[in-house]
Amino acid sequence: MFLGLTKPGGIWSQTDGNGQVIKGENMVLGDVDLGIWPESPSYYDHVDADGTPVASGGSLAYGPAPATWKGSCVAGDAFVPAQACNNKLIGARYYNTNLLAGGTRVLDWTAFNSPRDDLGGATGLGGHGDHTAATAAGNEKVPAIVSGITMGLASGMAPRARIAAYKVCFTFVNGAANKNSCSSGDSMAAIDQAVKDGVNAINFSISGATGSTNDLVEQAFYRAALAGVFVAAAAGNDGPTNTVNHPSPWLTTVAAATHDRILQGDVTLGSGAKYSGASLNANPLGSAPLIRAEDAAIDGSAHANLCFTAADIAATAGTTQVLLDPAKVAGKVVICTRGTNARVNKSLAVLQAGGVGMVLSDNGAGLVSEIHSVPTVHVTAADGAAIKAYASGGGSPTAAESAFYFGHQPAPTIAAFSGRGPNMADPNILKPDLAAPGVGVIASVTPGYTHAQRDALAAGTLAGTPAWASYDGTSMATPHVTGVSLLIKQAHPTWSPSAIKSALMTSAFDTLDDGLAGMQNGKLPWSQGAGFIDPNKAIDPGLVYDMGKADYVKYQCLTQKSLVAASDCSTFGTLDQTYNLNLPSITLGAMLGQTVVKRTLTNVGTSSATYHAAAV
Repeated sequence: MFLGLTKPGGIWSQTDGNGQVIKGENMVLGDVDLGIWPESPSYYDHVDADGTPVASGGSLAYGPAPATWKGSCVAGDAFVPAQACNNKLIGARYYNTNLLAGGTRVLDWTAFNSPRDDLGGATGLGGHGDHTAATAAGNEKVPAIVSGITMGLASGMAPRARIAAYKVCFTFVNGAANKNSCSSGDSMAAIDQAVKDGVNAINFSISGATGSTNDLVEQAFYRAALAGVFVAAAAGNDGPTNTVNHPSPWLTTVAAATHDRILQGDVTLGSGAKYSGASLNANPLGSAPLIRAEDAAIDGSAHANLCFTAADIAATAGTTQVLLDPAKVAGKVVICTRGTNARVNKSLAVLQAGGVGMVLSDNGAGLVSEIHSVPTVHVTAADGAAIKAYASGGGSPTAAESAFYFGHQPAPTIAAFSGRGPNMADPNILKPDLAAPGVGVIASVTPGYTHAQRDALAAGTLAGTPAWASYDGTSMATPHVTGVSLLIKQAHPTWSPSAIKSALMTSAFDTLDDGLAGMQNGKLPWSQGAGFIDPNKAIDPGLVYDMGKADYVKYQCLTQKSLVAASDCSTFGTLDQTYNLNLPSITLGAMLGQTVVKRTLTNVGTSSATYHAAAV
């Protein structure tokens, strides 16, 4: 495992003060997201003789919920608590009062008005909540099978932690196409309830505020921090420009980076040239004629380069894109360009026009391995340009594609899509805080059922089936951090959220240069934060930059005084400058001459020690 949890001496081989192996024992994850798919083995509470999770039989792997747990598992559409929840999945709630207020939004048939995650695959837009929950705290030794391909055994970061799912995002009808959305009011309600229920950490893989900490969700996280609950939130996927989400200092904002394994495939041209890219092809594709999408427009124009489906055209106002012409595409491999519509829709457009394969030319956002409607290899923009030049160079161009294989790449590098700082809400607070794996992350998701299958599931005549997929995003990076925070909390039960955040940041290491120019480079602090997480070092950081209620109140009294009780400002005082908040990072948005910055460190080692500060 790239994070080193399983290596000799890694966290998973260590024990806490009670003699329990540090895998999240008796910790509770609160996942505020799109819900949960309870039929996934990631949430079973029984195991067989080999320790593999099973739905029934075997032996019970978990005792009752921790004594501090006050939550519940609520019923809803296709969600029966007695069947869905167990000693692993101990809580499940859903919130959509604000999202559906006024009756202007109607849930799509792929959605569930319950804690159940919405349908995914080729059918719907769900799976996101299940993916994040499994990444943070899913069971270990779970066989991960992506479209029939066995990828190996999957595990969450804290596989022994319990899980409580709080569904706040739903798929609703939005004109010609569906949309997945969440309401800040619903998210706030879920966060507040998660704190009351007794979670130890909240995972929030949802976009949020960029320019203010005076936001319903950011302030809910403030209350969570005061209650001692660690929060990790996604930095957003609108990079590499200055778009970092969740600017508040009381939470940990997570950037996305690569890991060292890549699922890749090869494109071999008739000329003999070979190009490697991201792929999940289950089987190879033999040599077939090759055509550029811009040469295959149904109206003879060049406006098919993005490979739109009819649904994409209907959903994209003002688009000049047209359909691919079946007469030109049938039996061929089509070169499509990334952008605007979903990547998987492009391969669907090729299939609908009779094509047999796709080469996806990137636009600089980064390569993605995923299941497509036809065999597909996703190549860099430079390689895509070379393949296009070959296809348009005359003669009878052809291309063949290999089945996927596991490749190795230098890592970690910050993903191009990862939201960057500086922090627009407070330039004296570094954001993002750190980085974690967020590219090519395989975890449990939801299946793509038909309408009839969905209704049968709700009626109880169809048993739910699990699914897995590879996802990219800061949403995928965030639960890695949330899960590791649960490991640290188990090892150090008295540590505050800020102490855990400090341990994660001060033990992080630099990412590799991603080659982006200027202020967008991934090695800069506002791209990677403190760096890439190193869990095995974070468990024993030596020193921490700790904070509590007084520190956060002082910050609020300076920046958002109207949100704080006057008595609190009188009791705790007001921070002089936001750069003096006791964070493990030092950031000054503007400085003339010399500036004195204050920090206080706490020794959390097992013995006294002397430290010497040095500028590096």
